[in-house]
Amino acid sequence: GNSTEEWSLPYLYLCLLITIRFEDYSARKQKVCFVIMGMSAAILFWMRLNNMGIICACLLFIMIIALQNKNRKLFLNLILGCLLGFLFVSIPIIIYFTHIGALSEMIYASFLFNFSYIQYNLEQSFSLVDLIKGWLSLLTLIIGSILYYKKYRNYKMLVLCICLFVFAFVTTHIGPQYFHYMTLNLPLFSIGVIQIFCTQKVRLLNRNSNLVILTVA
Repeated sequence: GNSTEEWSLPYLYLCLLITIRFEDYSARKQKVCFVIMGMSAAILFWMRLNNMGIICACLLFIMIIALQNKNRKLFLNLILGCLLGFLFVSIPIIIYFTHIGALSEMIYASFLFNFSYIQYNLEQSFSLVDLIKGWLSLLTLIIGSILYYKKYRNYKMLVLCICLFVFAFVTTHIGPQYFHYMTLNLPLFSIGVIQIFCTQKVRLLNRNSNLVILTVA
């Protein structure tokens, strides 16, 4: 309880929601959302660098869409908006720790120690239950992505899921793989479950409408 991974979830879910829906927003709303994504990234950046993996995946996905559509305006708005949001959060933090003479200690605690920690070779033994827990979100995303693409042929969602999987795997399965790290992958689990439900909803409606209502609730 009360881990940085848990505190990161609202920002991860918010950025994931923006990423899924950004093409439906007006240009002005997109700019505001990109600033919010930059602020969210900065909060997790200073909290714990590994926790912002999903936000990096979301930003990469939007960049891919912008480049594919040759939309230079979208690409620039994303870069400038995220940079503005990132600086809006980071500058006060840097000023504060510089003022109290603890900037170097803060950098060590937030970054240098974390890099050393990742390189720590921990001998861990995993039971089958531990492996299932560690891979539950990733496997759910994989299954949901395959079923969703097979039915709807939505390549954009498939690209997003691939980006999410890669960044989530790197940030949670390199170094000591403690179970509380897997909390960061809950947004992937949510996306996977939604995709599975979307591909199976007709069948569920035909069999038992109450089950659908219970699932949505």
